[in-house]
Amino acid sequence: MFGRRRIFFIGSVFFVLFSFLGGLAVDMSMLLVSRALMGIGGAMMWPAILGMIYRLMPEDRSGLAGGLIMMIGGASNSMGPMLGGMLTDFASWRWIFFINIPIAALACFVCWEVVADDSPDNLEEKIDYAGVTTLSVSLFGLLIALDLAVDFGFKSPWIVSLFSAFLIFIGLFIIVEGSAGSNALIPKDVVKNNKFIAAGIATLSLSAIFFSVDVYSSVSYQSPWLFRYIFRYWITPNDAHL
Repeated sequence: MFGRRRIFFIGSVFFVLFSFLGGLAVDMSMLLVSRALMGIGGAMMWPAILGMIYRLMPEDRSGLAGGLIMMIGGASNSMGPMLGGMLTDFASWRWIFFINIPIAALACFVCWEVVADDSPDNLEEKIDYAGVTTLSVSLFGLLIALDLAVDFGFKSPWIVSLFSAFLIFIGLFIIVEGSAGSNALIPKDVVKNNKFIAAGIATLSLSAIFFSVDVYSSVSYQSPWLFRYIFRYWITPNDAHL
């Protein structure tokens, strides 16, 4: 409805602005709010990036486009924690946020020069607000349930209620999408696209692996003390993360 290129630029402004404010944070509240609003910018940029890349590649090479996206995403997930640790060790944690500014500026410049304006001519298209709402509520319930289940247990009434809300709203989402037609959040032709399904499964698997590793890598904050007092060898948190 608005064009992927335009959404990418708007998301980039959000991401850069709140990266800057996050780097200037004076307390934990400011840092958390800035990081949350950075996520809104990133959520706008990522789908736009996917769409622009597939649009730039010929249709018979769409599989290659998906492979490139997964490769770059995997490399970024692997290098990101290491780079963040190096910046924290040798500069300041604030540079974890500040470094986003030149990277985003370069990405916007390349997008401006390479990607043509794709603003749609058909302004009769509508946003599927019902689909967005039902899907968001369902996924929110699922994620909160999985997160809190560790502390409360899966038999807790709160957790059962959250899982029930997920099932109810995902069912409503399916019903809403069936009647939304061409304005559906996930059109029928996309659902029937095998390449899209394969890319979605690969993205889900990559994300699951990344977050699993990220959780266990939290030991990096404790490992330096382990090495110091047990093995009589001092390492930095960044060394432990590596």
